[in-house]
Amino acid sequence: MTVRTPRLELGKQITPSKVGHLLSKYMHDEDNNYGIRVANKRGEKWIAYGDGMLLNEESEGNIRIAVDAVQASVNQVYDAFLYHEKTVDSSVVTDYIPFVDANEKNNYPMFQVKDGKLLRRADLSNLSDPTTKSNWSGLKTVLEARSYKPRGSAIEEYDDDIDCRSCSQSLHPDLLAEDV
Repeated sequence: MTVRTPRLELGKQITPSKVGHLLSKYMHDEDNNYGIRVANKRGEKWIAYGDGMLLNEESEGNIRIAVDAVQASVNQVYDAFLYHEKTVDSSVVTDYIPFVDANEKNNYPMFQVKDGKLLRRADLSNLSDPTTKSNWSGLKTVLEARSYKPRGSAIEEYDDDIDCRSCSQSLHPDLLAEDV
């Protein structure tokens, strides 16, 4: 998942750049597996999982929103074909694009850029570690990441605040059967 992976900075600031690209993949895979609470300009909120989780139940929200976005785009192309004079409003499609929901608790990123500095989560294995360090080695981090066992995820499979049971929009149908 590339919603927050600083790929460009990792590739440019880590030597050799292949190590930086590998670290990008590790962060991508971590966010892919554990998810990120996201929102879009349409007001939709969900836990986004990456491509490796696409066919899993947890990823139903991703698929639904992706399909809706593609359909909105197809509709715009078709309308442009039918009505040449019609102005296209790109926000009809771009408003589906997710961004990290700053109002929700997420795992702390493996890497982040602050004030131009590339920082690493201090305790790589602790997904809830808010501390960072600026003095770290790319190669040592690769060796650590190859065998780390993440713990302390802030993302839970069935999160009441995200699943929206009360509005009957849960991505997990078995939750709807529970007493609310």
